[in-house]
Amino acid sequence: MDQSRFGESLDQFSTEHIAVLALMAIAIAVAVKAPRFMPPKLLAVAIGGAFVVEYGANALDGTWDWGFNLPLHVSDVSRC
Repeated sequence: MDQSRFGESLDQFSTEHIAVLALMAIAIAVAVKAPRFMPPKLLAVAIGGAFVVEYGANALDGTWDWGFNLPLHVSDVSRC
């Protein structure tokens, strides 16, 4: 297992990994059953916040890369 500057990485199918997968499955089930449960603006903020947290964690960890971590259309432009 690789270790980052902030602690150990998450093992695949560890207890923590299974917990996150379960939360994602619950969120997907709620989204499919009740698509209007969350207001669209709140959903947009949640998605944007998730991207910011992920990119920030990768940047602090030293694993962020212009050609890999940006969305596909932006990654292609950054390689020019």
